[in-house]
Amino acid sequence: MSANRQQRPATTALRAVLSLLALAAGLALLGYSIATVVRGPAVRPTPTPRPRPTITLDPAEGYAGTYVTVTGVNWPPGETVYIYLSPPFVEEEAYAYDGAEVGADGAFIAAIVFPDDPSLLDRGAVGVVARTESRLQASAPFRLRRPTPIAPTPTSTPLPTPSVQPTLAPTATYTPVPPTATPVPTPQPPTTFAGWKGEYYDNPTLSGEPTLVRDDATIDFRWTTGSPDPAIPADDFSVRWTRTLSLAAGTYHFRVRSDDGCRLWVDGKLLVDEWHDSAETLYSASVFLDQGPHSVMLEYYERAGSATVGLWWEYEDAFPNWKGEYFANANLAGPPALVRDDEQVDFAWGLAAPAPEIPADGFSVRWTRKWYFLPGNYRFYARAWDGVRVWFDDTLVIDEWHTGSETTYAGDVRVTDTGWHTVRIAYYNASGKAEVKVSWEALVSYAGWKGEYFSNRDLRGQPVFVRDDPTLNFEWGLGSPGPGIGSDNFSVRWTREMEFAAGTYEFTVVVDDGVRVWVDDWKVLDQWQDGIRRTYTAVFEGLSAGRHTIRVEYYEHMGEAVLRFWWTKQTAVQRNQGR
Repeated sequence: MSANRQQRPATTALRAVLSLLALAAGLALLGYSIATVVRGPAVRPTPTPRPRPTITLDPAEGYAGTYVTVTGVNWPPGETVYIYLSPPFVEEEAYAYDGAEVGADGAFIAAIVFPDDPSLLDRGAVGVVARTESRLQASAPFRLRRPTPIAPTPTSTPLPTPSVQPTLAPTATYTPVPPTATPVPTPQPPTTFAGWKGEYYDNPTLSGEPTLVRDDATIDFRWTTGSPDPAIPADDFSVRWTRTLSLAAGTYHFRVRSDDGCRLWVDGKLLVDEWHDSAETLYSASVFLDQGPHSVMLEYYERAGSATVGLWWEYEDAFPNWKGEYFANANLAGPPALVRDDEQVDFAWGLAAPAPEIPADGFSVRWTRKWYFLPGNYRFYARAWDGVRVWFDDTLVIDEWHTGSETTYAGDVRVTDTGWHTVRIAYYNASGKAEVKVSWEALVSYAGWKGEYFSNRDLRGQPVFVRDDPTLNFEWGLGSPGPGIGSDNFSVRWTREMEFAAGTYEFTVVVDDGVRVWVDDWKVLDQWQDGIRRTYTAVFEGLSAGRHTIRVEYYEHMGEAVLRFWWTKQTAVQRNQGR
């Protein structure tokens, strides 16, 4: 009996923690400042339960033919959600009206045109069902209105017209006329477009045949509250533009300005997917393209209000990452058989060939790239199977040009001037397994935070630069955190070892967009999602005295970039008040 009494307070406390975590997750979706509690190593933190997936409809009622936007939140990221109607939703015979992939923030947007089905009218409210392949499901009712019958317009019975006796005309002599041959139509040449082929629809879903097809020199329109053409309404219309462009090899940054929804494909790859109502917004995406023709397609719809759409792009260096020159021999001889842009030098091809143009045995590769370095001592690492060499500018740092099994080599170099330096790597495979990976690190002690800055959103590959940040108090706004990093789509990892007194600590972060925080190996905050500026607080109970490693990871997607982080030690009064 006494054992049960001892366990009951712990169970009650655990339930209270779970309730607080569920409430915190729900408030985070609304952009509120939230707090979580994490206990120290004596009690393992319980995973936060995921909020229940839901959907909302806009509008929630209307007639057959109404365009309905389905918005979902709290869904598993990366899953595909399909939209059905219930009834007549039958799992084995279901017809999906639309589908959408869930984003990293657990949200998706889909759209349906409500079907004109007389059998649905008698049901009043029809369920719109969102369902994943893993059988996760949510629904919302759509109230279907009956169309108002239009009374027939009364018509008057016409009076009989008095008949008039015709006057007989003298009979004419009939001379037969030989039949005229029917002219054969001249075949018209197919329509060619000097610019963009613009297909304009009088609905917002690109449905049916286009009402208007024309040649648009550029996609740069501000129709505001007007119409693209007298044949197209000012609201609820859509356009599809297509064109084949001849481009040089390189990285292209595509920009789309849209009010309302837009989607952009390049060579069949969906780069921008923003098919939803919105005020005027600028979207961007980057892609590396080989030299030659490339198909570009932009789809756009206007719901209501102001209508604007624009598309343009910017060309960057042909090799923004590593320029990889692949040779069909083991000694880098002659012209390369393949030249491509490699994001990282981190390959484990095994017994396979790097590309169809390259043999599986007896090949070599040369990679070159410019990198921004701060002054200091650096150690380069090269793991290879067989030979590898690494240069920093003209200094040979690693020279292991021989056959061998998987081995990791190291070499040091001192950088005296801040700026861009060339890193060059040579590798060859004689036979058997092929593997190579090159990385480096600064050999410094950090007085503040070790900040590793990446030119992508997921801390991938080699950081563009590493620096000593005294505090984590950054308000970059629409700017860049440093050279080689764009104002959008970057990430940072900060680490620091600190001396702590035993006690309970409150960790606070102000962020736009995503953030994660660890104390040693304990994840105390996990808000790895897009969002406007918001504040999170985590309370770590029972932190032991001594040195602990704090790690903060952050990413910026678009718009404003903000990261502020600090902590405070709670007093006994604060802890009692919290309970």
